[in-house]
Amino acid sequence: MPSVDGAEATILVARMDRMGRMVSFLERAGRYSTLLRPTAWVSELHPLVSFDPTRPDSIAAAGIDPAAGMAISLFPEGRVSCITILDPSRYEPPAQARLAQLGAVGRAKDAGASVVVAAVKGRAVAGYVMRGKISCSTEGPRSEDLLRKTARALARPAKKAPWTSAAAAEDSAWFVSDTSTLQVTGKLDTLEVRGSSASTGAVPTLKPAGPSPYGAVPPSGLLMVRAKVAPDGVRTALGRMGAQLLAACEVCNPDVVGSLISSLRGELTGEVMLRVDRMRTPPGSLRSRPARYFAVKHASLAEVAHPEVVSTALEALIKLGAVRTAQDAYALKAGTDAEAGTIYAGLAGKQLYLANDEQALKAALTAVTSAAPAPLPHGADVFVDPGLVSRALKQVSLLDLMSSRDLAPLVAAGTELGPLLSHSELLTAWIDADGTSQRYAFTWKLFTPAASEETPAGSNPGAAPR
Repeated sequence: MPSVDGAEATILVARMDRMGRMVSFLERAGRYSTLLRPTAWVSELHPLVSFDPTRPDSIAAAGIDPAAGMAISLFPEGRVSCITILDPSRYEPPAQARLAQLGAVGRAKDAGASVVVAAVKGRAVAGYVMRGKISCSTEGPRSEDLLRKTARALARPAKKAPWTSAAAAEDSAWFVSDTSTLQVTGKLDTLEVRGSSASTGAVPTLKPAGPSPYGAVPPSGLLMVRAKVAPDGVRTALGRMGAQLLAACEVCNPDVVGSLISSLRGELTGEVMLRVDRMRTPPGSLRSRPARYFAVKHASLAEVAHPEVVSTALEALIKLGAVRTAQDAYALKAGTDAEAGTIYAGLAGKQLYLANDEQALKAALTAVTSAAPAPLPHGADVFVDPGLVSRALKQVSLLDLMSSRDLAPLVAAGTELGPLLSHSELLTAWIDADGTSQRYAFTWKLFTPAASEETPAGSNPGAAPR
């Protein structure tokens, strides 16, 4: 299957008749999310002919080979769908009938390929290119340009990479761009995504897998992240944490915060953990950045090399107005308002912590002290309780949206994905650094039908008690 020059990305299905389990997952997930239902997207696979990609007999009835693959090249203003023709007498008549509905049908040759187009005022608005058994179709304002590029792509020898390993992957679809490659695999009640991409800076640079004080901490809460961060990644992470702290703390002096971060940077070993306990917010209260920060109850932990040095450095918190509540423990009121949130910072053994909720901090420290150090199998791993995420999204109200339009994605996610999340068992992911690129995997597991009837939404049988 060809990838057309200039495409932003290409989607490849190696064999359409091996997609049964992936479609089964989407059908199950589609009970709770309209966007994922096969009926919502099957008509988008091919612009000229209709067939049911979940049924090999329907694919063959359209003259398409179900034992072959499909490639969809994605462009900003259109797409090109390529398939292998099993029977031209079944494929071409309906394709040309569709073209006749769109404009005047014409035929031509380009780079040795047969081109059939629908034209309006002498300009192609849709068409398909055939060379041998391969046919590629498009529709839209850029059809003329895309058909020319497609004809040239079909004239070249087939590329082996990056499709070589895809041909043997059952129940998988591949998404390939210049910077990333994703393999999406469905297994009835589980969706798995594996991929690699160029490092963008969104994730701090990671160290290889290895021993970690957090390696055996069991997943719990709404979200847990355990990571081994490289020295330059530590600088990035501390910078972001400082920016978040200043955004949430109205009384914090940027110079003091910056000086404190600088003094801590060399003491961090790179072993870190983030645990989000829950989200709690009254309707209409997310209009400010501090309110959003304190709505997500969380605690961040980081291992330090020399606790005595860090203990001395933390005394700088008193300059910000923090109150020492115990040895190496500080509480800082983030604003002058009586309802302003409190930030907790301190040192527990070798664990430097920063939290915005006492309950979240206690749960995180208890989880760490109850678990012995163990190897972390990846540079970073992530555990998400989808039921708690669903509940959190429901707390973003219409009042919040009216006061802050940038919350619109959360409202949309709550509407579209909330019901699906409440019927999901667990979301997990991992990331590994590999030079200038990153490898990662993501797994979404639905409850089995019996479990979804017996297990309340928001519970996670594999997680530690909250």
